[in-house]
Amino acid sequence: MLSDWLFWIGGGLLAVASLLLLYWALYADRSRGRRRCPKCFYDMTGAEGDPPYRCPECGRMIRSEKRLHKTHRRWRWAMLAVVLTFVGGGLCGTPSVRRAGIETVMPSTVLILMIGRTESNWAMDALHARLAPLNDYTQLWATHNDARNAVIQKRNGLTHWQWRLFHDELMKTTGGSINQMTCRRALDLIADYDLIEPEDGPALVALLDNPHLSLHIRTLRLLQHQRVLNTLNQAATVDRIAALIENGDHWVQRTAIAALSRANGQADRVLTIMTDVLDSDSDYLINYTLLALSTFESHHDVIQTTLIGRLQDPDFLYLEQTVLVLQEFGTAPDLVVGPLEEALTSDDPARVAVAASALGLLREDAAPVLPSLFQASDTDNPQVGSHVRFAIEEIFEGLSEQVRKEPMNVPDETLADMQYCLSHDNPRLFWGGVRWIEAVNVESTTAVPILIKLLHHEHTGIRVWVARRLGDWGPAAYEALPALRSVLQDDDDELREAARKAIENIETGR
Repeated sequence: MLSDWLFWIGGGLLAVASLLLLYWALYADRSRGRRRCPKCFYDMTGAEGDPPYRCPECGRMIRSEKRLHKTHRRWRWAMLAVVLTFVGGGLCGTPSVRRAGIETVMPSTVLILMIGRTESNWAMDALHARLAPLNDYTQLWATHNDARNAVIQKRNGLTHWQWRLFHDELMKTTGGSINQMTCRRALDLIADYDLIEPEDGPALVALLDNPHLSLHIRTLRLLQHQRVLNTLNQAATVDRIAALIENGDHWVQRTAIAALSRANGQADRVLTIMTDVLDSDSDYLINYTLLALSTFESHHDVIQTTLIGRLQDPDFLYLEQTVLVLQEFGTAPDLVVGPLEEALTSDDPARVAVAASALGLLREDAAPVLPSLFQASDTDNPQVGSHVRFAIEEIFEGLSEQVRKEPMNVPDETLADMQYCLSHDNPRLFWGGVRWIEAVNVESTTAVPILIKLLHHEHTGIRVWVARRLGDWGPAAYEALPALRSVLQDDDDELREAARKAIENIETGR
């Protein structure tokens, strides 16, 4: 804009002129060898003899020769020049002030001292706009966890004492804020720039009595910080946070549970609270409680016993999340598989579905319950059928990976399960069995009879796959030769070619 250029040019010229005036006022009238009165600067060239001298003009007594060579400084003009210099700088900054406000040119210390002393948040907003580009804001806003101390190596933009003053003013604002928005903004800045200190714990706990939910959320996030965890080790504080879980707001409940999960000093009390939460009707709350339990640093045996008991509860439907927590603790699969297999016989389709999904998470460790899953797959409920077939597929996938890593002989009961899948009409079950067949030890002939039966499958693609697989096994599939020779009369060229190569590989290997 033209007016901006006028301010910049006018302010610049005034500032330059003021600096020239300042130089003239302070340095233009130097002695240059002339002898003058240091008070009135009367010419004292005619003064004879040794000091002291008396000025004939003003009567000043001059006690040394050096004083006669003092520079004549015009202090009034110098002060005027300083004032005009600031005026010129102000004119240059006027366009920025007009666009963004006067806070953009105010010193950081002044802005810090203005925090909480006005009804608006302009001082905090101005400081944040000034500091955020100088700090790695995305990393600073990483969740309040132990690793955060290593993330913040150095804060930029303020000196150490300014950061401390910034912290003190923000904490004063949270304790005696003019309004809820100001308090909320102060808490955000404390979190953003990691300004939390150990002595802030009591003040933060006091904020939990504030009726505003948004303040509860921000306060609970700060209470999760490692520096103030000692505050959570007080029974009264734990009970105060537990009371917030009864609040209907999901975010308050979530942050309250996260804060409690770090209160290791009151672990027994916290576990009691979380166990009670598992009896609530809130899906969201139960899921997050289970997640919080997986991060608990102590009492793993107690938590495992509690969760295994939940698996046996016929009304408890959060089996997948519970299994994930137990896997985090390294619980023996045998302790988990039994209750889940019992859940497959429930009359509640929803419980059967989640039990099947939970078994799928166990993969090869759930292989003993394959017969129960096969029985459960024969259902008219599409949701149950989908979850059961997914579990079977995951179990076979896990078994396949296990066999690839460590070849082993296939137990008879597993072969029966494999045969069941390969004879099933559902494609997910069939290809689960296929992947298991492909991973079986090539030296084992126990699976050959199953593939011989599949050579007469109604789908040509499956018969081609069987022929190729038998050929890959070589001499181990010798008993399949009669069935392969019968396939040579088939009308499909691809099938005949696969059978021919399989026979050749088997006979050549012998």
